[in-house]
Amino acid sequence: PANISGASIENLLDVLKEPEDRTRYRARIELGGREGDKVIAALEKWIAKLDKADPNYAHHMMEALWLHQSHNIINEQLLRRMLRSTDSNARAAATRVLCYWRDRVNEPLYLLKPQAEDENALVRVEAVRACSFFNTAEAASVALLALKHPMDKYLTYVHGETMKQLEPYWTAALAKGEMLVKGSVGVVVLHAHEFDLQSIPRPMPSAYFHDMLHSLIGQADEALY
Repeated sequence: PANISGASIENLLDVLKEPEDRTRYRARIELGGREGDKVIAALEKWIAKLDKADPNYAHHMMEALWLHQSHNIINEQLLRRMLRSTDSNARAAATRVLCYWRDRVNEPLYLLKPQAEDENALVRVEAVRACSFFNTAEAASVALLALKHPMDKYLTYVHGETMKQLEPYWTAALAKGEMLVKGSVGVVVLHAHEFDLQSIPRPMPSAYFHDMLHSLIGQADEALY
């Protein structure tokens, strides 16, 4: 078994490459108790030595991002890099980190937009969930982008819960006739004036919003095409 207790920071960082999750978990806990400045300094050298051709490179880089998170040290450059990783699991994990760092990075909703339209459903789930932590209609706009892609039961549930959480903000925007999303999903541009905001049941069932929206999307498609 890997030596954890009392091991040097450099050795602990190498343990993060181990295939067993529990071993890596123990190493993270140990590193979390070390001085943050020393850990991050050693981590930067560790990252520089990683082999980009290693099949596990993206995971190693996520370990680096999680280590920043455990020491409450923001590394926006690394976060942005992992958000656009070629590995979908890394993109999803980085999207969750973005959710937790949303009030400490620049333009968090801008960073969430490509995640909400990602080709991978898990990345989209994380992006939509992250939107629920904001208090703006713009967050609803970002969440709506996921509807451009196929919806499974997990996405449908998370999307419905997110839109319920953001309901005060997107309904206020619709009441003002404001645009939420462009294109076919931007049905609200064409039809915001046609549905009665007072008719929305409270609390809004998860499926209600999707039934309403997809009905209107059909109308928007006819109008657009």
